Amino acid sequence: MDKIEDKLWERVEKYRWVFGIVPFVKLVSVCNNLSFGVVDENSDIDIFIVTRKDRIFIVWAIMNLLMKVLGIRTYGEDTAGKFCLSFMVDEKAMRLSQIALKNDVYLAYWIHKLIPILNRNCLPEFEAKNNWISSHLGVSPLRVDRTHLKAPSLLQNIVRSFIGVFFLGPLGSLFEWIAQKFAVKGLKSRPGVRVSPRMIKLHEDDKRMRFRDAYSYKTGFEENKFLSVIQSFRGK
Repeated sequence: MDKIEDKLWERVEKYRWVFGIVPFVKLVSVCNNLSFGVVDENSDIDIFIVTRKDRIFIVWAIMNLLMKVLGIRTYGEDTAGKFCLSFMVDEKAMRLSQIALKNDVYLAYWIHKLIPILNRNCLPEFEAKNNWISSHLGVSPLRVDRTHLKAPSLLQNIVRSFIGVFFLGPLGSLFEWIAQKFAVKGLKSRPGVRVSPRMIKLHEDDKRMRFRDAYSYKTGFEENKFLSVIQSFRGK
C-alpha cells in the first residue's frame, strides 16, 4: 500500500463504528478505487451497503445524517478522504446481474474486489448470488477479501438495537415511505442516479461502457491491463 491508501484505510478504521450502530444494515463494503488499490490525493472512500428488505431508505437517511454531523460525507468538490454512500441495495436486490451491461467486465471486477468491513449473516448469500461474474473473470466460486472484516462491539449492537426500535412495524414503514419521498426528490434530478424501492445507485458518471470498450479482452481477464485502463480514465 502507498501512503495515501494507508491513510484512507485509517479513516475506514476510525469510523467503522458508524456502520455498526445503524439498524437494518446487513453488509458494508469498501468499493471502487480504494478496493482496487488505485487511489490518489483526491480520492474518496466509496461504500457499498446491503440493507434489510423495506428499510433501505431509513438506512440511507440515518447514515447520511450521521456522516453529515461528523463531517465525513462527501459534498460537492469536498471529496478527498470523505465517505461516499455510492451504492445501496436491500437484501432482495443483491443479485447485481440485474444492472449489468453486455460484457460488463467492470461490474464483475467491482464485485470481485469488494472489501467487506461489516457482515451480519449476509456475505455468503451475496457471493452465491453474484457468482455469475466467473464468466467474465474466470474466478469461481466468488469469495471476496475478508481481511478487513471485524465484528461490531457489544456497545455498537446495543445502540443499533435501541435506534432500530423506533423503526419497527407500521411506524417504521411510515418512516421508510417518508425517507423514500425525500430521497427521490433529492436524487432523481441528478443525471445517472438510479433510485428504486430496492436500490440507490449514485454513480452519476457511469463509465462502465467506456471501460469495457477500452479494455476489449478476448482471451481471458488480465487484471493489470484492466487497472491500467481504469487509471487512464482519471480526470476524464
